[in-house]
Amino acid sequence: NIPEPLSSNSWTPLHFAARADSLEIVKLLHASGANLEARTIPAAKLDYATKLTPLRIAAIHGHLEVAEFLIEKGADMHNNDDNGVPPLCAAASFGWTDMVAFLVDKGAAVDVLDNDEFPAISLAALRGHHGCVLKLIELGAEYRVPKEGTMGALRCAAEGGHLDIVELLLDRDADINQCDKTGRSPI
Repeated sequence: NIPEPLSSNSWTPLHFAARADSLEIVKLLHASGANLEARTIPAAKLDYATKLTPLRIAAIHGHLEVAEFLIEKGADMHNNDDNGVPPLCAAASFGWTDMVAFLVDKGAAVDVLDNDEFPAISLAALRGHHGCVLKLIELGAEYRVPKEGTMGALRCAAEGGHLDIVELLLDRDADINQCDKTGRSPI
């Protein structure tokens, strides 16, 4: 039986194995009863890693085989951390194109929003992950006109200074006058 975190700055062994991309250890821990939905406990109030699941950790680091195993064994890909970030948004934010494609293939909503109302494609655009933006477009992510109240990919690419992504989106007829929830446009 695998214990849950015991102290104020603990991760379970499964969290560490997911972080280390140790698929064999992840499998062993699962076979021993590790909780796939266990959440980390932050070391400090400023710790960004607030109540992350092993799947979210795998998504952050692009550990595809670990994520595949966790989902196969029942990990919930729709389970957000305390910051409201689902695994798909985390993977897009870090530019893990294969992870993004896998999560969408397994049923993650391609236009899922994080807590700040950024869709995955906007997070990838903001951080300059051209390949990830292109993959999300291929998977059907909305980029032409953002949903009301969300942050559009074109504005995020412009804000991040990513000319290649701005060109990609404009070549695909993104609305240059699109405004976000605060009324700001890419120009």
